[in-house]
Amino acid sequence: MVENAKKVKKRIKKAANIRQSFIFEALMHSFILILVLSIFFFSVVSTTERNALNNEVSSGVEKVLDNTTIPYDPITGDQLIELSDLFEGKSGADENFNNGLKYVCAAILFGFFLSLVSVWGVVQMVSKRKYIPVFEILFHNLLLFGIIGCIEFVFFEQVASKFIPVLPSYAQNVLREDLSG
Repeated sequence: MVENAKKVKKRIKKAANIRQSFIFEALMHSFILILVLSIFFFSVVSTTERNALNNEVSSGVEKVLDNTTIPYDPITGDQLIELSDLFEGKSGADENFNNGLKYVCAAILFGFFLSLVSVWGVVQMVSKRKYIPVFEILFHNLLLFGIIGCIEFVFFEQVASKFIPVLPSYAQNVLREDLSG
């Protein structure tokens, strides 16, 4: 009977150690995922998306205006020049908003990092195991994200970047109809 109780205690301790390690691994995985996605989004995706949208809108408007005759009116001409000046370059309001998103992302990363350190500290203080293989977990996660990153890169290069969600002529047709009245 006593021996069964000792076996049960060992199983409970082992399960608790596995659970603590699992929580740490899940937090480490989440932290690395958010970090990689944030860096990728702010350094690659946002710039590519902004450039693609600007190029699409510019070429669409140019094609519409090339095929549309608008009688010259000094007042309308001045308004069009002012309007085009508004859309040149980056908007200060947009830049402020996007910078705010960077701060929110940094705060989320910092929160995850604090959670990671807190869980590690609690496990070190409470657990008799006193060992979480941090560098092994980090290595496994980085290896996993590296492989997943390569797969995603190939997918986006070969499939997603070639997908056309809207016909480029759609913007031209809408603008032409709006100008025609």
